[in-house]
This record gives sequence, structure tokens and C-alpha cells, in this order.
Amino acid sequence: MAASSSSSSGEQQYSLRWNDFHSSILSSFRHLRDEEDFVDVTLACDSSSFTAHKVVLSACSPYFRRLLKNS
Repeated sequence: MAASSSSSSGEQQYSLRWNDFHSSILSSFRHLRDEEDFVDVTLACDSSSFTAHKVVLSACSPYFRRLLKNS
């Protein structure tokens, strides 16, 4: 991860580069799922059910986004 800053007309701007962001964020989401941290919805079908994160369902599915936004 690298950061740099620049200044123009009194304002500071920062630029952040995170080379392994993709693998890092996937690993973090996997850990949250495995530990069931911050789960906020349960999906059920027949006799099976599992927990999930509303924000992940909404980001991956327009159907779930509409459904969860209206509830």
C-alpha cells in the first residue's frame, strides 16, 4: 500500500494505492462469512437456511437489492 499527497491552492489531496486490494478484500469478506460476523439476514429454503450480509447480497443481485431495500 502506498500513499502520496499533493497540495494545490491550499487544499491537500491524498492518493492511495493498494496493490493487493482485490485479494485482501476477498479474504476479509471470507473471514467475516466464516466467523458469521455482522450477518444481518437469514436465507431459508425448504429445510435449509444460512446467514448472509445484506450489503453483499445487494451488491451481487439486483433482485436482493430491491427486496432488501423495500423491507
